[in-house]
Amino acid sequence: MQFLDFVAFRDIGPVLTLNIGGIANCQLADADRSRMMAFDTGPGNVMLDHAAKKLLGKPYDADGAAASRGAVSQRLLARLLEHDFFRRKPPRSAWRLDFGSAFAQKQISENRDLSPEDLLATFTEFTAVSIARSISDHIPILSEIQTLIASGAASGTHI
Repeated sequence: MQFLDFVAFRDIGPVLTLNIGGIANCQLADADRSRMMAFDTGPGNVMLDHAAKKLLGKPYDADGAAASRGAVSQRLLARLLEHDFFRRKPPRSAWRLDFGSAFAQKQISENRDLSPEDLLATFTEFTAVSIARSISDHIPILSEIQTLIASGAASGTHI
């Protein structure tokens, strides 16, 4: 994917591409290939889809309807952001054990005091914060980037 981004965006770079699938990842494309990099930022929709299946009986939370009715648990969010994955330096890859179904189910089981909507809202915030922090912490030329191209698989289509 990084070579494709290089070919597609090198003339308008630096460009940051963000793919939010099951696991979210970003690629920095630039005419100067020595400045290019790619890494996983953390969860994408993998935890959300697991929670929707288990808590709502649906393959995914369409349009974030349930999550939008919930409130983010700052306690749970802080704990999620302490995950060992975030101490790894790029290039880094997230594995199924990091944020997959077993991890999501553990969070659901340990936070039974939260409503399904609150869990979905918290998992959504976790995805957004992990993407933002990963980019701001690890893209050394962030101030030079004027274009971000975001894409992703539809919920329910990832591993």
